[in-house]
Amino acid sequence: HDLSEAMKLGDRIAIMRDGAVVQMDTPENLVANPADEYVANFMKDIPKSHVLCLKTIARPAKPGEATDGPELDGDTIIKEASPIIVGSPKPIRVSLNNKPLGVVTSDDVLRLISGEAR
Repeated sequence: HDLSEAMKLGDRIAIMRDGAVVQMDTPENLVANPADEYVANFMKDIPKSHVLCLKTIARPAKPGEATDGPELDGDTIIKEASPIIVGSPKPIRVSLNNKPLGVVTSDDVLRLISGEAR
């Protein structure tokens, strides 16, 4: 019944409507990929930066954009990575299992928080 607490503690969370499971998934997938409008509305008050990982917003570097900034793991929660992202003059390189996924900048985080990005 306490969604914020469930998002912190749960590995998988079930969202139900009228006694039926609408979506059972990880907290990250519930926020990033809601199954329908009901789930999206249920998740709307959850701060995305507290749940989503860098891999969710990593993007290819733009032409001429630096790719030699600090490197962070793609599974790092955006909120936890924010001090490093804001403090770096260069885009953050995001990788997962030693495989490059792309870059993230403070602008990318702002777009997420403002609702312009996933």
